[in-house]
Amino acid sequence: MFNLKLQIMKFVLASMLLFCFQGMTEATVNKRADIPNVIPLVHTEEYQEFKSTLGYFESRGDYSVVNSWGFKGKYQFSDYMIGKFAKVPPNVFLASPAIQEQAMTAVIRHYISYVKRAGYTRFIGRYIGGTKITMATLLVGCHFSPSYLHRWLHSNGRENSDDGYISIGAYLSRFNQVYNDNCSDRMIEGKNQSFAV
Repeated sequence: MFNLKLQIMKFVLASMLLFCFQGMTEATVNKRADIPNVIPLVHTEEYQEFKSTLGYFESRGDYSVVNSWGFKGKYQFSDYMIGKFAKVPPNVFLASPAIQEQAMTAVIRHYISYVKRAGYTRFIGRYIGGTKITMATLLVGCHFSPSYLHRWLHSNGRENSDDGYISIGAYLSRFNQVYNDNCSDRMIEGKNQSFAV
C-alpha cells in the first residue's frame, strides 16, 4: 500500500514538473514570437530593399566612397563604427563589400535593440511634419544620428537638427518617398513571418 502511494506521489510530482516545463516552454515561444516583429532576416526581400535604399541615400551604393567628413563606404560608417561593428581596419573595410554588408546587418540589429529600449516604437503610425513613422524610419533616423532622432521625435519635429547638409526631418521624408512603407510596417507588426532569426 505504501509503495502504491509512493508511486502515485511520484506520478503527481512528475506531472506537475511536466506542466511547469510546458508552461515555461510556451512562455518562451510566445516571447520569441515577438522577435519576427522587430528583427529582419538577412535574406528577406524586404530587408534587402531597406538596405539597398539606405545605401543609395548614403553613397549612391558606392562601397569605395569616402566623404569630406571621413565617413566611409556604402553606408557611410565612421571609423568608430567600423571598429565596433566590422572589427577591421578602415582600409580593409573599404575594400570589402561583404564586410560592409555584414557590418550593416550588425548595426541594424543594434539599432533595433536601441529603438525598443528607448520606447520609440510607440511613435510608429504617427506623422511628424508630414513624415509617417515606421520601423524603417526609426532605423534610418538612428543611422543619421540617434541624438537628432531623439530630439526630433520628442519635439514632434520642432527640433530638426542637420548634419551640415540636410536636416533629419528632410532626410527621413525623402527616404520614405522612395522606400515602400509596407516593408517597414512588417518589421514591427509581424505581418510577414519571414522576419525572424
